[in-house]
Amino acid sequence: MQAKKVLLALAFGMALIAGAQSQFAAAGAEHTEFPFQVTDYSDCTDELVLWDVIVRLVEQDKVTPSGQGLYMGNWFFSGTITGETTGYMWTVKGVSPFHETYSLNGSLTGGTILLENAFMKPVTSDTPKVRLDVKIVSRFNASGDLVVDDFKYVYNCVGK
Repeated sequence: MQAKKVLLALAFGMALIAGAQSQFAAAGAEHTEFPFQVTDYSDCTDELVLWDVIVRLVEQDKVTPSGQGLYMGNWFFSGTITGETTGYMWTVKGVSPFHETYSLNGSLTGGTILLENAFMKPVTSDTPKVRLDVKIVSRFNASGDLVVDDFKYVYNCVGK
């Protein structure tokens, strides 16, 4: 299940970035909005949950003073999450800041940091309160291999 969560988290991040299809402006950040759906496994309710959210992506790509590329931004999301077995429903709002460094010569160096804390607000009184915590810190080593240095992806039950 842990491997599936790694793939889901990375897929979620990549889908948000790829789905935006924006081009970077030389003078500042780009703003993009798009719908996003994904099915995920919730540790708290022991079921698959469907995320149906609108993502507002704010992103910027620039060159740092040291000559590295820096891609950074935030995705703000809001919508609903529905449990496929229990029928529980939550509204959700959150923000996921990220930044990625890379070499300007096209080699796979640098790394990515992604954080997310989403509080899932129950729609009915019998639905548990849940918080999703995500932290992914990864980098490319000198051989170009992806190394995940820190990984946390868990749905926490925080009461009724």
